[in-house]
Amino acid sequence: MVIFSAGSFDLLIGGWELVGITSVLLISFFHFRSGPVENALRVFIVYRACDLGLITAAFVLHHVGHVSTFANGMPPVAGGVATLVGLLLLLSAAGKSAQVPFSGWLPRAMEGPTPSSAIFYGAISVHAGAYLLLRAQPILLGSPVASAAVIGTGLLTAVLGTIVGRACSDAKTSLAYASLAQVGVIFIEIGAGLTWLPVMHILGHAMVRTLQFLRAPSTLHDFHQVHAAAGGQLEQTGKHLETIFPPPLRLWLYRLTIDRGHLDTLLERVMIQPLLRLSLLLGRFDRLGLATRAPSPEIRHIEPLAKQGVING
Repeated sequence: MVIFSAGSFDLLIGGWELVGITSVLLISFFHFRSGPVENALRVFIVYRACDLGLITAAFVLHHVGHVSTFANGMPPVAGGVATLVGLLLLLSAAGKSAQVPFSGWLPRAMEGPTPSSAIFYGAISVHAGAYLLLRAQPILLGSPVASAAVIGTGLLTAVLGTIVGRACSDAKTSLAYASLAQVGVIFIEIGAGLTWLPVMHILGHAMVRTLQFLRAPSTLHDFHQVHAAAGGQLEQTGKHLETIFPPPLRLWLYRLTIDRGHLDTLLERVMIQPLLRLSLLLGRFDRLGLATRAPSPEIRHIEPLAKQGVING
């Protein structure tokens, strides 16, 4: 609601961060296992790295247009400034909506409980980036480069989500990549300058995908019942697509989809591990500073009393 009702980029950033931190906490809900906590940490790193785009874009708008509100239209920016702001907003939107190359965090977010997956990754979180681009669409229209980048990002994500979703081994991950494909199409619509079509697409996709996530466990149960009733003779679907591609290309596509487009490996080398190493280094400096810091006046007052036995411990 804060994101939706925000009248400026400044307030929108507050709602943006609320969505991010609650999403991370819900992913790590099953904290007695290491997997959810590790995946939540990866999602948190991607969120924080991409959020720099939104924060920097707000600073640029303040510096150039001296305003960041939506009340009287977007700040008057054009040319190189519009391109810079548009690309910064695209970085933040792609991170929040799990667009290429940040798509790897969404299947990891499926570690969370199914109801939270439905509300966040069927409705709220994955569409927040598209909503941000809709609010900043006047800036995108002032920059053909930024609009083309939005369309290209959406196109790549739609293709990746479609082919990877066909090779997923569980229902929730398959739905996650289906969400990626649809949000990618929404990005294409926004980059093309359309307004009402992406709005209706967001509303319809949010309702349908939320219901699918909530229904996923029951759907698997129903499928097993139908499969048993049919004597295990249910035919596979989608085989007509396999006949289009030659066997070598088909094998290469299966390898690509099983590895999810190699995006996890790319993010691991470029973003995740460098930021983790930086965090560990800063943590060491922090502990070193605490160890060498002079005692506070309260501690200096308590220590003589402790030595005299006036207070224990």
